[in-house]
Order: sequence, then structure tokens, then C-alpha cells
Amino acid sequence: MMLQPPDAWEYLLAIDARCIFDDATMVKISSLEIPGFNNQLVPNTFYQQKSAASRLAIVLPGYGYSTQMPLLYYATRILLELGADVLSVDYAYNKIPEYKQAAEDEKMRWLMADVTAACQMGLVQGDYNAITLVGKSLGTVAIARMIADTGLITPASICWLTPVLDMELVRQGIIDNFSRSFVAIGTADAYYDAAFIEPLSIDAPDRVMVIENADHGLENKDDVLQSVFDMESVMQALDGFL
Repeated sequence: MMLQPPDAWEYLLAIDARCIFDDATMVKISSLEIPGFNNQLVPNTFYQQKSAASRLAIVLPGYGYSTQMPLLYYATRILLELGADVLSVDYAYNKIPEYKQAAEDEKMRWLMADVTAACQMGLVQGDYNAITLVGKSLGTVAIARMIADTGLITPASICWLTPVLDMELVRQGIIDNFSRSFVAIGTADAYYDAAFIEPLSIDAPDRVMVIENADHGLENKDDVLQSVFDMESVMQALDGFL
């Protein structure tokens, strides 16, 4: 049976990821045993450098936007090239009926239990002196809640990719941590808030990227080549930030 997007896209990228990362000269790939919400194991992929890394990056995807889709796939590659260990937290709540049927407060408890457990496990994998958090959409909610409430992590850098700006928690998280933050969002994103973003973009244009006509996937639905160009621009800026 022919695979349809996004499954086909994720499948192809997963093959590519194995080819790139599972090479003896690159990094070790494993999955950590992480008990999360209700003691259920949290899906994850741990990319570990051959030599001891001083930085750990934790990548938190969106609700339906996996770590193997473009923004997070290339962000992970950049972090690995920069010598970081990367813990990719591969939750896929859009495929879990119990999560979809849960009340909103239970969904938040589920998310935070999984993310907190993943971060705790990631932190003990090495002697890290710098932590980078990368979140996409739902992942930005988890980041904002974690740094506001738990005190578990004081990140050296935070990447807010298509943040959920209709939540005060996320807006405050960006403001409180702005000096160590990178933000990317599109003007066609339902969560785009010009009144909030434009002043930040003026203050730090190298760390706040506003992509014209890009949606919540940071893609231009009417122009594939423009989407590719925009992705390159975001990744170049992210690389410079990191």
C-alpha cells in the first residue's frame, strides 16, 4: 500500500537518518528506558557523540509534527555537527486515543510527566555544562511550563519553533528567557501574534525570524521552492545562534 504524507515523509526521513547517523564515524544511536506518565515508556532516540560531549540538546516535537519532520530533523543534524548529544523525545500523542480523549488538564499532566522524565534521564547521560532546549509548537508549551515550574533545567539556549503564542505561559517564557532564545514563526501561522513578535524582531533580528506566508509547519503552502528557501534561512540563523 502506498504511504501517504505525513507517514511517507517521516518514513523517508527515518531511512535518511539511519544512513546519516548510524555510521561508525558519527554518533551512537540508542533508546533510553524512560518511564513517563502512568509509568508508560516515553519513546525517544538518543544520539551520543563518540567523544564525551559538553552539551546536551533535548528536542520536543509538536502534537502532530514529529522529530523526523524538516524543522526538527535539520535542527538535530546541526546540533550533532556542533558536537552535542541529542535526546529526541518522540512522543506522538496524535496517535494515542487515550490522550486525544483526555481532559485538557490531564493532557498537560501527561505531557509534563513525559517531558520531565525524559529530561531527568537525559541529564544523567553525561557530564554536561550546557543544555539546549528545542521545541516545536506543543514542545514550546512543555519548555515554558518546565522552566517556569520545575526548576529542573536552566538552559543555556532555547529554540522556540512556531511557538503557541496564544498561551500567556509561552509568551512569558520567551520574554523571561529572551537573551538566550531563538524564535521562528510564520505570518500565516494561526498562533502568529504580530503585536508580540514584531518588537522582539526589531530588538534581535538575528534571533527572531518571521517568515512571510509560512504556516504552522513553517511552510508556504502555495510555493514549494519558497518553503525550501525559508527552511534554509531558518537553519542558517539557527546554526549561527547555536
